[in-house]
Amino acid sequence: DIDSTIAQMRTGMENMGVGELLGLSIETLLISLCLKIMSILITVILYGRMIEIYCNNMIMVDRKQLKNPNGLILGTPGSGKSFSAKREMTNAFLITEDDIIVCDPEAEYYPLVQKLGGQVIRISPVSTDYINPLDINTNYSEEENPLTLKSDFILSMCELIVGGKDGLQPVTTPC
Repeated sequence: DIDSTIAQMRTGMENMGVGELLGLSIETLLISLCLKIMSILITVILYGRMIEIYCNNMIMVDRKQLKNPNGLILGTPGSGKSFSAKREMTNAFLITEDDIIVCDPEAEYYPLVQKLGGQVIRISPVSTDYINPLDINTNYSEEENPLTLKSDFILSMCELIVGGKDGLQPVTTPC
């Protein structure tokens, strides 16, 4: 029961001395400060880019030259995650020939896609657009047979649908 837990905590804190309460307050303050610093660091260090605080220059890293060029944007609400993603997409559009694919259920990136001359494909139960996972492109791969690749994909998809190579397994819950 939450009320009894709160009452026990209140009684425990009332029985503490001033020194113990001061120590607890300092611990809480340090943890809070560390979490804020971690949030700022996670927000500042995005996609191999960081702001050089001392000389106010931005250090840019070409992620495609890294061993693992993937990226992840983390941050608190309002910290600029969407802005950073849009900046990264615009940068990729301007300096590379890469395809940019965005899954955007809230249509937040629609204006950027329109400004960059991109294509918006609306996929929904009432849409005329759809994805056909069984469709095959004969130019899909130069190294392997596209039919073999599509067959492997379909088998993997079917395994996922039926629950793996062993089929569906019963769910057991401990009593």
